Parts: sequence; structure tokens; C-alpha cells
Amino acid sequence: MKLPNAERAQVAQEKIAGYLLSESHPVGRAKARFFRSLGFRSGNAQALRSELLRIALEGEGAEVEGPILKGPTDFVGWHPIVIRHGMTVGELARMFQAERPIDVDLTVIPLRGWSRAMWQDEAGLPWIDTSPAMRSLEAAGLYPGIGILESAISVGRGTPTPFEVIGAPYIDPGALLKALPPLPGITFTPTRFTPDSSIFAGKECGGLQMKITDRRTFRPVATGVAIATALERLYPNEFAIDKLDRLLRDPATLQAIRDDQAADWTADEKAFAARRVKYLLY
Repeated sequence: MKLPNAERAQVAQEKIAGYLLSESHPVGRAKARFFRSLGFRSGNAQALRSELLRIALEGEGAEVEGPILKGPTDFVGWHPIVIRHGMTVGELARMFQAERPIDVDLTVIPLRGWSRAMWQDEAGLPWIDTSPAMRSLEAAGLYPGIGILESAISVGRGTPTPFEVIGAPYIDPGALLKALPPLPGITFTPTRFTPDSSIFAGKECGGLQMKITDRRTFRPVATGVAIATALERLYPNEFAIDKLDRLLRDPATLQAIRDDQAADWTADEKAFAARRVKYLLY
């Protein structure tokens, strides 16, 4: 989330070089050690200035989104966190250790040269498939919302682009596209495809191809829920809405989809954002 009045923000480069990145300043040196761990030194004060201004205008990235898990936990939903938690694996480990609690000697080594707003390619890292069906950074960006749907409709498993398409044999691509509200940071293209595995294997599906157009404004969980709401409205007899519960884990959101209403996660998002602060490393 961008800072209020961010367009008026001023960051003096001399203050960055002489304070935030100064290892000799009596107060600033502690901050300098932190920023050094992110790859910033006195010689690239301008880069830190640009990053601070960008964050003020665009937000810190990896925003919290969605409901907190409600009810019993299991392997699929192991801890009461929001769907899009915006935390690293190390930060989650710190949270799990403290909140479950887990009696273990845990050490998390911070990354250097990385900030929370970075996507993997922005950090200069190559994509490596994290599972047979997670084949691209685009799919990973879509997954927090599109993954919710995968027990009810095809999300492209058994096609070359899992989680980048959604569909079912009963879906009219044009009708679904028209039924969706305006959604930020994403475009949809009508398509037809035939998955060779998973749900609807061997059956031609009508659906939508998705493309993230603005990573900073895109809200994957809201997008997935908007698609589910449109499907329930268009195809109440075919869309298996009850199957969403296994991954959604929030009765209020499921009811909002049934009622064709917008889900409100404000309280959950604020509560989780406050809860996670003590575990963040970056």
C-alpha cells in the first residue's frame, strides 16, 4: 500500500550517505549494517534513495491479501495465516516456531541484495520449477487466487500452462469474460483447451487465458474469488462451489460467493499484518 501523500516525499541523498549508509555515524551505523545486508553501501546511495521513493509511491510489495484460515488445520492448511501472506520461508519459520510453538533451535540467515518488493526475475534469479505444475513465474503470481479453484474447475493442469488458464466443459468463454468485474493488473482472453490429466481430463473446456499486466496492483486472491463468484452466478447447477472450501478455508468468503457479494477481508488482513511484523527480517 502506498504511503499517504507519497507524491510529496523527499529523501535527501546526503542524509542517506551520511546517516543511513554511514558505518561511522553513532546512530546511523546500526541502520547501515542492515542496508549493507541488502546490498546498499555508501557508494550506491542514489540506488537506495530511488528504492525508498519507489516504495513510498507503490508500496512495499508482497502485500497481505485474503482471509485468515478458519477451523481445523491439516497438511493443506497448517497454520492460521492469510492466503497471500507476503513472507519468506525463513520468516514463516520464525512465526511457526513462536506461535505453534515448536521447541527447536532456529537460525535464519538473512538474504543480501533482496527486498520484499522484488519478484524473482527482478532479483536476477532464474526460474526453476517448484513442482511439475508450477512452471513459470507468471503461474506463481496467479496461484494464490487461481489455486483456490482447482478442485472445482480446470486450472490448466494437464496443459502446457498450468494456473495460467481456467475452464470447464460448461463454460462459455465470452459469457464468463463479460460477467467479470474490472480487475486491476490482469487481462483475460477467451480460450478453449483440453487437459490431458487432472479434472476434466480429455474434455474440451471453455475458459480464459490470464496475463498479469501490472504486478504492483494485481490482487490474485480477489481475482480468484471474482472468477468463482461469476461462475456461481452463471452456472449454479454445474459449478461445484462446495469444493472451494478445501483450499479457501473461510466460511464467510464462501457465503459471499454464494450471495454474489464482495468478500470483506479488511479485519483479517489488518490483524495478520500486525501479527507478522515481529517475524519480518526485511
